[in-house]
Amino acid sequence: MTGQKNFMKYDEDIREWINRIYSEVESMKTLLEENNYNITRADIDLSQNAIGSEFPEKECFDLILEPVLDNKKTVIDYLVSAQSSDLRKIGFPAKMIIKKSAGKLAGDSGKEFLQFIKSTVQMGKSRITEFFNAESSRYFQAVVHPVANNRVELLLIDITLEQKHQLQVKRYENLFSKAEETSTTGFFQYNTHTHEIYITEGVLSIFECAPTASPTEKKSLNEYLSCVHDDDKERVLSLISEERLSSSIDFNHRVVVRDKTKHVHVSGSVFYDTLDDTISLIGTVEDITAFKELEVKLHALHKQLDETERIVHIASWKYEYLDDALSGSNETCNILGITPDAFPITFGEFINMIHKDDRENIYLKFQKSLAEHQDMIDNYRIIDKIGRIRNIHFICWNHYTMDGKPLYSRGYLQDTTDLKHLEEQLQESRKDLKVNTDQLQNLQADLEVTLENRLNEIRQQDKYRILNYKWNSITNILQQVAQHWLQPVQLLSSQIQNCVDAFDYGELDSNGFHQKHEEIKKIINELMSNIDTFREHFDRRNHSEHFQTNDVLQEIIHLEGKNAEVSGINLTLEAGKSYELNGKKADFSEAVINIIHNALNIFTQRQIDSPSIKMIVQKHNNSVVLDIIDNGGGISEEIIDRIFEPYFSAKESLGASGLGLFFAKKIIETNFGGQLEGFNQGSGACFRISIPLTIEK
Repeated sequence: MTGQKNFMKYDEDIREWINRIYSEVESMKTLLEENNYNITRADIDLSQNAIGSEFPEKECFDLILEPVLDNKKTVIDYLVSAQSSDLRKIGFPAKMIIKKSAGKLAGDSGKEFLQFIKSTVQMGKSRITEFFNAESSRYFQAVVHPVANNRVELLLIDITLEQKHQLQVKRYENLFSKAEETSTTGFFQYNTHTHEIYITEGVLSIFECAPTASPTEKKSLNEYLSCVHDDDKERVLSLISEERLSSSIDFNHRVVVRDKTKHVHVSGSVFYDTLDDTISLIGTVEDITAFKELEVKLHALHKQLDETERIVHIASWKYEYLDDALSGSNETCNILGITPDAFPITFGEFINMIHKDDRENIYLKFQKSLAEHQDMIDNYRIIDKIGRIRNIHFICWNHYTMDGKPLYSRGYLQDTTDLKHLEEQLQESRKDLKVNTDQLQNLQADLEVTLENRLNEIRQQDKYRILNYKWNSITNILQQVAQHWLQPVQLLSSQIQNCVDAFDYGELDSNGFHQKHEEIKKIINELMSNIDTFREHFDRRNHSEHFQTNDVLQEIIHLEGKNAEVSGINLTLEAGKSYELNGKKADFSEAVINIIHNALNIFTQRQIDSPSIKMIVQKHNNSVVLDIIDNGGGISEEIIDRIFEPYFSAKESLGASGLGLFFAKKIIETNFGGQLEGFNQGSGACFRISIPLTIEK
């Protein structure tokens, strides 16, 4: 029913125009009946392309026209005879017509009318023409019949009303055509006896048929049904059957046109033909496809609105004062706890839903807002139909008549029960947060004390680790010194013992004594040279110097070579050119030795067969690049990103301090502005030192 009401409002201007057309048709019918013309519905039937049958009664005037001859006895004019009937009934003063030229009857077309009379006499047979007389404002049909002696019998038939009728019919056709052009409506007439349908251009346009030259097109019922949707054919046939027809029809159905489905609205009135007592339907067919599409979209919007209201718990409502009826959306029903069938409810029923402690206050505020013409916003509680207490946020806009009386109010209800619970929970959470904050502050204070104590412990451990690292370094140095001194000292001890034995047995003469003295001096000089080498290599004075890479690496091989040989490790250097670096020679040496010691530890732990360490010096992009490559099995992928972290060591080297590679990287990057990186290569690891080049040699 809602769709039907909306449809009736659709295109109201066209409806009004069509109603005016029907009104004028009725006026025309009344006019004809007043003039004793009996007209039936068939006379304005859409199946009639022209006016209906002749009117049975018309005003006729029989006149005699006398010829006027010239000297040659040639007819030059025709005069209306005094014997003619009185013409005053049709507005002609007799004195102006009698004995006057017949051309005066035709007014402005008088010459053409006289010529028509003359040619009719010459032809010798009756002829018919029409003319308009401006003096009487009437249309006449003239039947000219020649008689003896050039006399003419003229029968004038007043066709004024018929002409008006034809003009009106033409005007109605134009109005219908204009109405159809400016709307989506067409007209039809259906005869239930012959099953013929006469349709106008508007209907043809709806069915996308080519327009015709005639005002209407005749179709059979089967032709119309061929376009009706298969699911609607049976219903359409039932609605227009002669048994079901009453006074009017009003229904919708679908049609299929060029693979498109359209919706049409059919409405009309039922008439009984007085001649054969058959039933005719006269009405309109309107294309409501666009309206149906809008209805679908509107329905979707309503569903979307309902869903939105359900999600946000906001519902719209409206109260009509004259009907005392309050209605609303589906969410309004949910909030109030009633079913949609319960709407509308009265204002009293709504007030009774409000909590008894809020009822009077809300009622007074509502009355005050009406009296002061103000809107209303407030909060209150309601008790729904199942006894639940709900918190409601109420918004109301009041509307009034021209004289200031309340007409209707509308607004929104918002269920804030969950929000109220959340606010209460928020208050409780704030209290808990305050307690937790205090506890957290206490924990933070305790943590700061604990952290400070732990940091002190870590600092002590760092000092111990660094001291341990230094002690290990000193131990390594002493081991190297002992290794380098062991053989010369043993040789010196052997030479001294030989001198003593030779002296005891009397075998030592002056030459032999001097020879032994020279050998002992050589051994002592070698010891002194070793001492100078260690002193220069481990000089920790804070000054920079220029040194050659190959010289330092040869010293490292000289110092570490004996330890490597004892462990069966092959330590080699592959270098072409020597490159000069600027910095602390001892720092560079320490970084390289730390990397070598790391490899030595790996060899010992993993029991590598034929262990080797190879140092390769080359130039790359204006930098000196030193690769220290071993065959110790490489670095595990799990720890390769952490090998330069302080105090980090692999499980297999738990005895290590974890500082060797850390200090090596720090020395290279801080003291020389270079880079140290480690990666796997071949059957072992490669540690690459890159230092910006100063001078080549």
